Amino acid sequence: MTVTSSPWSSTTTGTANHLLIQLPLPVISALANADLETANELSTPGLTLAPYLIGERWVRVWKRRSAQIKADERDAVWTTRAILDSSTGAVVGVAGYVILLSYSTCYERLLKVVQIPRPTR
Repeated sequence: MTVTSSPWSSTTTGTANHLLIQLPLPVISALANADLETANELSTPGLTLAPYLIGERWVRVWKRRSAQIKADERDAVWTTRAILDSSTGAVVGVAGYVILLSYSTCYERLLKVVQIPRPTR
């Protein structure tokens, strides 16, 4: 895989219409401040971020990612991305790499995908 700021797509079954969209630092910073309105204003045209992304759990993630990118902007391509269903235009989740310390003290990079819960009616 080539490292790129362009949207990533997948050939995995069931993900044909899903793209991983890199969020610019100003959007991540707005999410870190739980400011969904500003995040949406600064976001990629046609990408509407869900209120779920400013929940307590995610605000902590955005704060870490914002600080990480400010410290080294090269990390921006690897940080948490929005999962866009290109057939509907809806953000259906987030994905990003996490580093885990294994028992053998080796670091493992794992792609973690979190689907946004659908509203109950």
